[in-house]
Amino acid sequence: MTDLVSNETIAEITQTFWGAYLPDAGDLIPAVDLPAIEDVRGRVDIDGAWTGCVEVSCSMAVARKIASVMFAAEPSEIAEADVRDAVGELVNVVGGNIKSILPAPTSLSVPILDDGGEWRFAADLESEVLLAWAGEPIVVRVWRPEGTI
Repeated sequence: MTDLVSNETIAEITQTFWGAYLPDAGDLIPAVDLPAIEDVRGRVDIDGAWTGCVEVSCSMAVARKIASVMFAAEPSEIAEADVRDAVGELVNVVGGNIKSILPAPTSLSVPILDDGGEWRFAADLESEVLLAWAGEPIVVRVWRPEGTI
């Protein structure tokens, strides 16, 4: 995968989503030395010529802020379902854009949220990009099934 999609490309795809879906939310920038706070985690599976998954994780506070910007509401007015929808949309668009630059044919699953990461025990980390928004970390990871090339 690293030959197909670099960390820079993953960051660019995520930042492009940010600019398109959250234009007034402030910039999403590369982060250094921020602890990954992963209260909310979403992923989409990619299957076909390339098999793996794309995961996006962040703190609940960031997820709530993302939802409040997406739905034009105060963070205190955001229901848990709205948080899940916003993170699902984020991972779906980022995953779909990553899928689009992989060898065809491939398909994308619907977003899977808050599964506790148990699937990770059978996966190898391909890429990890740490970004920051308003001083808070957002992590994008690409995983492959364990032992695949």
